[in-house]
Amino acid sequence: MSGEPIPYYPVLLDLRGRRCLVVGGGPKAENQVSGLLGSGATVTVVAETLTETLDDMAQLDSFHWVKRPFEANDLEGMFLVVSTGETEDDKRVLEEARKRGIPCSCADGDMAIPVGIQRGHLTVAVSTAGTSPALEHRIQRELAAGFGAEYAQFLEILDRLSREIHDTIQEGSLLERLDAELVDSPMLAFLRNGNREAAERIARTILQAAKEISAAQQNRKTSQ
Repeated sequence: MSGEPIPYYPVLLDLRGRRCLVVGGGPKAENQVSGLLGSGATVTVVAETLTETLDDMAQLDSFHWVKRPFEANDLEGMFLVVSTGETEDDKRVLEEARKRGIPCSCADGDMAIPVGIQRGHLTVAVSTAGTSPALEHRIQRELAAGFGAEYAQFLEILDRLSREIHDTIQEGSLLERLDAELVDSPMLAFLRNGNREAAERIARTILQAAKEISAAQQNRKTSQ
């Protein structure tokens, strides 16, 4: 397909406990099933045959396997559907999903599922809208090399401090400044070198300074 690029709207979905359907049982389905299960989804696969890997997963009840061709009623109760193009059902799956208002990822579908990396709370994703899967995976490898475990640890520290931050600092501009100072601090460098204690100490020091500024601002407001 040629023409103007599709102006996709990037969005991250919380699929925990959501029912998702995968149509197809080949290597492409392996990637989609693994990604959906990793996101906490409850997965059903409709396919006459499965790859060896998927068959092993089905035997372990990792997902529910419906061993037959796709039928329209397979979509009932589904939050999301992926048709992998490994059968000839893409067009029909898309038509039936649209009737029910279910987002569908397939050729010419309503959404594209990007490749990416996850480091704790950090998710970085990339898509070429199906134009070049090879480029998607090359960029994925580059991202994986550039974003190490220190980013997950950094966000873990901030997540633990988040309640204290928002309970003691209400000023939006100060919250933005605090966030920027944490990111620009040496925290990531210390975490990269395995010194989490130093990183947490820096975070505490920056937070304490912000809390003092916030308290001073509140005192000035009450005294006016």
